Amino acid sequence: MEKARHLKDIVPVEMLQMMPGFDIFYGEPDFFMVQFERWDEILAEPPPPAVFPFLRALRHWSRGMAFAGKGQLDQAAVEAESLTAVQTSLPEDMVEGFNSARGLLDIASHMLAGHMAGKKGDWKAAVTHFEQAVKLEDGLRYDEPPDWLAHTRWTLGPALIKAGRAADAERVCREDLKVHPNNGWSLHCLAASLRAQGKKSEADKAEASFKKAWPNADVKLAAAQN
Repeated sequence: MEKARHLKDIVPVEMLQMMPGFDIFYGEPDFFMVQFERWDEILAEPPPPAVFPFLRALRHWSRGMAFAGKGQLDQAAVEAESLTAVQTSLPEDMVEGFNSARGLLDIASHMLAGHMAGKKGDWKAAVTHFEQAVKLEDGLRYDEPPDWLAHTRWTLGPALIKAGRAADAERVCREDLKVHPNNGWSLHCLAASLRAQGKKSEADKAEASFKKAWPNADVKLAAAQN
């Protein structure tokens, strides 16, 4: 978060206006606050510069995720509608990073819809949206850092556990670990999915790997986050 916010100090708005598609980097705090469920911080965040419509849409996404996370689903629905309105107003050929701006916001829309469905207890619908988000993320052009930073399998895996599909969650977590080796999110999910299947020895090994990857974190992950 510190480094993401520092970007605004070294890259002024005027410079970004001359660099179409690079304003996505101003949205990094939104990705990180959502990933770590900093709901109140998101809602207290000032609006992004009005000259960047993609950032406005991304903020509607993060605010929608925050409202849903707090159980305020009516407000989340308003943010979802605002996200869609901005998305459809963007030029079809608009690019953020190396990818379609509308395409990136498609991921946002499915992530938010899945999050809202999960909060309603409809895990079947949640999984459907998250699976679509994974498919869209997998289809993105490569960029460093990735143009979508809230990796979708990190949400799909726990949702599958909640939906009673632990074996599928295990598969998703293992797939993600091939792309993001030794990351705490998927190791934690893997351990939970194995434990749900009664695979105690494998779950213990995954849990040990998670603890090794997560020793200095200031966040404690829930058994199956959404």
